[in-house]
Amino acid sequence: MEKTIRRRIYVAFFFVFLASTGLGLTIQSGNVGFWTILTGCALVAVVGARIVSRSVAEPLKALIVVARDLTQFEETKDLARTDDFGGLTLSVNLLAPRLKQTFDALRIEKAHMETILASLNEAVIALDTSCKVLLTNAALERLFGIRPEDACGKNILEVVRHHELEQLVCRVLDTGEPVRQELKFLIPRPRTFSARLTPIQTPEGVGVVVVLRDVTEQRRLEQLRSEFVANVSHELRTPLTAIRGFVETLRDGAVKDPVTEAEFLSIIESESKRLERLVEDLLNISRLEDRRTAIARRNVNISEVLARVMPVFESRAREQGVSLTADLPAGLPPVHGDPELITQVFTNLIDNALKFTPAGEVRIRAVTSPGWLKVDVEDTGAGIPGDSLPRIFERFYRVEKARSRLSGGMGLGLAIVKHIVEAHGGRVDVESELGRGSRFSFYLPVLESLT
Repeated sequence: MEKTIRRRIYVAFFFVFLASTGLGLTIQSGNVGFWTILTGCALVAVVGARIVSRSVAEPLKALIVVARDLTQFEETKDLARTDDFGGLTLSVNLLAPRLKQTFDALRIEKAHMETILASLNEAVIALDTSCKVLLTNAALERLFGIRPEDACGKNILEVVRHHELEQLVCRVLDTGEPVRQELKFLIPRPRTFSARLTPIQTPEGVGVVVVLRDVTEQRRLEQLRSEFVANVSHELRTPLTAIRGFVETLRDGAVKDPVTEAEFLSIIESESKRLERLVEDLLNISRLEDRRTAIARRNVNISEVLARVMPVFESRAREQGVSLTADLPAGLPPVHGDPELITQVFTNLIDNALKFTPAGEVRIRAVTSPGWLKVDVEDTGAGIPGDSLPRIFERFYRVEKARSRLSGGMGLGLAIVKHIVEAHGGRVDVESELGRGSRFSFYLPVLESLT
């Protein structure tokens, strides 16, 4: 192509040279006037320019047009030339649709990758050979408060402030082997992450892809399950051990003593009832947490429910020397719920109050506010430490494990209360001061607010 362009320029200047030579010979003959010479020079210039334009400039102009259209991925029409310039123009023009297809495919692939990365719950960080961030996804901002555009180009330690993670990245870069490890983060809040680091090939060399998955809740549930197994094992083993011991004693001859027999059988009966309560609580909390308990809703009068519950605890309160009173105003609006479940709420709260009030007073009150009925179960017992109040409604949580075990509790009663009340669209609350008693409250929407 370069030779062709040079040849055309040489031919064009050769013709100009011939025309100039002929004009010069004519001038030397002396037979031509000034205007004739000027006209001849002009003609030579026009002819030379025309030859150069047609041979070189016009094809280059057509090639420029094709290149301009190529930037818009458009084909140029009317390509009639068949010489070398025409072939070059045609070849460049044919690149347009191919380049358009390639760029479209790359654009679609990039959009797919960005969509996939944005949909992941895990934070994904791609690093180059020098631990600089190449790209990240939206989960990084959600988990660490860093926008992807702000992270690019920064060192991994500037993005995720965790020295152990940086050391893992360096290990993968050095060894080229993937790494998987669980890491505990303190910033921006205490959490546990499962980190997977995989080497990747980048144009500059080996890089690393870091995937961080938040497993904090999973570990918390595993801890709860572990506590559940420990608690259930202990609570079931205690009455079973007592029952087996007394049965063996009776079998060894104590059954012949009527007084000892009656005492041991009474203890066996008491421990059997304790086992029954434990199993019933476990079944209740399981059904409530799995949403399998159907709420048979109807109009419920709180005063009538409490009137059925109070006699169950009055004799126990007298034996403990505790004053058990109810102060419910007349005309309380009804609530829309399951009377059996609401009865269980009262039963658990009053039982809990008596359990930790060896002497003093337990009082039940009720007040109304727009749309709500609030019930308080207040005692003058031991109270609850402030650091335990946020967890008091968690299942299996007990403020003092030794004292709770002596009282026969598993830490399920308040969790059951919370689940029942929330299933009715209400909420629970607690106020307490260590050594001065506690007040447990539950709120239920009144019937007028539901209609």
